[in-house]
Amino acid sequence: MTRLVLGVSLMLNEIPPAVLAVFVHRMDRCAWHDQMAVLHLFRNVFNGVGEPQSHSPVLQRHVSMSELWSPMAPTADELNAALDGYVASTEVSAAFAATATSWPVYPRPEDVGEFPAYGSPMLMMHGSLDPTMPLERLDALREWYTAPEQHFVVIPDGGHVVLNEGDCARSIYRQFLSDPTTVPDTSCVSDVAPLDFAVSSETARLLFGTADLWGDQPSLMRSIFFFGLYRWGALVMGALGLFAVIVQLRRARGSRLSRVPVFLFWLGWCVLVLVVWQGLFFVPYVLPYLAMTTVAVAAGGLAIQGIAAWWLTRWLGRRVP
Repeated sequence: MTRLVLGVSLMLNEIPPAVLAVFVHRMDRCAWHDQMAVLHLFRNVFNGVGEPQSHSPVLQRHVSMSELWSPMAPTADELNAALDGYVASTEVSAAFAATATSWPVYPRPEDVGEFPAYGSPMLMMHGSLDPTMPLERLDALREWYTAPEQHFVVIPDGGHVVLNEGDCARSIYRQFLSDPTTVPDTSCVSDVAPLDFAVSSETARLLFGTADLWGDQPSLMRSIFFFGLYRWGALVMGALGLFAVIVQLRRARGSRLSRVPVFLFWLGWCVLVLVVWQGLFFVPYVLPYLAMTTVAVAAGGLAIQGIAAWWLTRWLGRRVP
């Protein structure tokens, strides 16, 4: 999952570069506040990520399987095995390979893979950090289209869909559309700001739900209200409650305790505590972090233990000789 998230993130121009580094850092440490930060990222950023409505996954796969996929390509199992050595990947090839043998392809055109002869105006722009196509793989394209009105522009540190990278790429694009026969002014390329790993506290709060981007200084208040403390509180309360009940019964009834009722009491109590403990684990996944509803649910779980302790005490008290 981490590999896929990183791969998809590399394709999104809206994600600041620092997010990838922060994501890896937090996933590696995986403390409670890191888990909540990553959960916040998924809820507020990745939740709306998807293909545009104009994109047809079926058409994409049909063309890919018919024209681009080689009969000698690796199998899905081979590609999935190879992915184990990757840090980031969209895993598209492995997904395509899973349907390659059964996909109804059309006849492969004979000129697939060849550059068509074209001498009219053309603007080609590419980001130097496009994860889907490294610049060195475009050398043949650049050498083929060299007519006077054909221009290849590299946007420094640009990613996938370079038009979304900023005003420079869009200004060059607009110039070409206005007059394709004029050499566009590409001087803004030298002024493109380098990758910036500094993120404001407002952006950090929007992405990860906290002003502390890297999570190296989790606040004490968040630690106090973190759901994990409720879970451990359930176990502690379970142990203390059980101990208190046994002590109370021994004082009231003497030292004789029937083994069967005590065993059933112990078993039922442990099951209840574990159910409450595990149930509190899912609280942040269904309720907003630190919301009052989260506190109420956690407190309700502990209240259930208290009520159950009172009922089990009465039940056990009636069965102790």
